[in-house]
Amino acid sequence: MTDPSEQAASVPGTSHPAPLPSALAGPLMPVRPWRPLVTGTAVAAALASAGSALAGRPLGVALVGGVGVLALVLGWAPLLNLPSPRGTTAVLATAAATVGVTGWLARPVRSGIGDLDTVLAALAVAITATFIHQLARRDGRPRLVESLVSTVAGVLLIASWAVSLPALTRPGALGIVVVVAAGVVGAAFADIVRGRWVDDIPAVMTAALLAAVGAGACGGLVDAAALNRPILILGGVIAGLGSYSLRQIFFVQPTQSRRRPQLASGAGSWLLVGVVVNALVALAS
Repeated sequence: MTDPSEQAASVPGTSHPAPLPSALAGPLMPVRPWRPLVTGTAVAAALASAGSALAGRPLGVALVGGVGVLALVLGWAPLLNLPSPRGTTAVLATAAATVGVTGWLARPVRSGIGDLDTVLAALAVAITATFIHQLARRDGRPRLVESLVSTVAGVLLIASWAVSLPALTRPGALGIVVVVAAGVVGAAFADIVRGRWVDDIPAVMTAALLAAVGAGACGGLVDAAALNRPILILGGVIAGLGSYSLRQIFFVQPTQSRRRPQLASGAGSWLLVGVVVNALVALAS
């Protein structure tokens, strides 16, 4: 005799189970909660960097990023609830010290953004350290792939900030920092929109529009290495969307109810845009 629950789960006239509802039929996930501290951290880092850039202080821009790196190092393992959190934190701290110092000391060159050979060497050492950390674990290595990939992702966020450091001394580079920061701040307002809507598309479009407005407005007010307005707007949109996307990925993490993970998420979404600053300066060289 067929169980009534099986009959209810079958398509009439066939013996096959009814298909699962399509993802297009409606949202399968709840609305992501908005974490004001996450957004506030990203906005504060962007504004502090822009303020230092307007004051003509590249060291100030670097130090703001350094504070963000510290927040990332301390909060990355709790944010992702990684096994062996002490080892992960030690690897990230090592990466921050080696990649950050080599990035700041990278020799400026006459054309281009700077000599990044030492930065790349330090990055290779940091990534190698993530594998050594996994080999040194004595807990049976649960969630090995997740731990390894997550640690490498944290190292790459730090490296994204570090590769922008040699570019800060180039003519017009500080103006580019201001434009990128404006794009990040503009896109941050879409965090609130995403907290009210389930559909990603309106929020992403809003983030892109606000980032473009912010970058376009600042692009005409600062010396941005003679880059034309469309390129600056495009750079601001890429930076804003990248920063926005990183925060949205982590908004659903249960660990986001704690302060350190929130600070790490917000700081990481600013560190990520260092590579955009690097690319825009390279285009202007």
